Amino acid sequence: ILARLKAIPTQVALVEEEYLDRDYSHEFSAFYGRQFRRYRRRTRRLHFFATPASNLTGSSEPRALTSELEAASARGEYIGFMVVRPVEEAPIGRAVLAFPRSGAPVAETVEVRADYETHVLGATLRVRGAPFMQQDARLSACAQAAIWVCGRHFHQKHRGPWFATPHITEAASKPTDITLSKSLPAGAGGLSWDNMLRALRAMDRHPYIYARLQSII
Repeated sequence: ILARLKAIPTQVALVEEEYLDRDYSHEFSAFYGRQFRRYRRRTRRLHFFATPASNLTGSSEPRALTSELEAASARGEYIGFMVVRPVEEAPIGRAVLAFPRSGAPVAETVEVRADYETHVLGATLRVRGAPFMQQDARLSACAQAAIWVCGRHFHQKHRGPWFATPHITEAASKPTDITLSKSLPAGAGGLSWDNMLRALRAMDRHPYIYARLQSII
């Protein structure tokens, strides 16, 4: 993420404290809110801009600041956002960043991207990109994180169902099999192909499995 922000390049980070993130709220309800250790329920959200700070802080008047933020977004200077979870092992929550332009003399087309909208200080900000989330090994395996990325894109681009990682694990765990029973919570140790298919079908996807078989001579 830092490399992406540096490549754009990013000049300003606006920190939104005490942000109530929908994804982390489900993770908190499913796991962190039930632990003996107390975890914070709210997160931080960082907004990134490719414009000097002076362009965003030219006035202390609230309405003027809102207008400056929206103007920066309209100029394509809003780079995106990242949710920071209060979890040391996996702090990077839902994140969407714009794709940097390639400096190489080649033609490129990024097909897997959608328009995302955020709201801060009364301003509506828009960025086109693809979602990302760090795997939280206490709740899920890499399979759930990858399924979440695909599912969130389909939700945003094609209005598919909205799923948080606990929803994906629950869909993959019905019925529970020997693969899921090897870890606590179920599914945190990995998913089989069948588990992943169940989760994707619950998300109204129609996965097609392709396996290359090697001939034995």
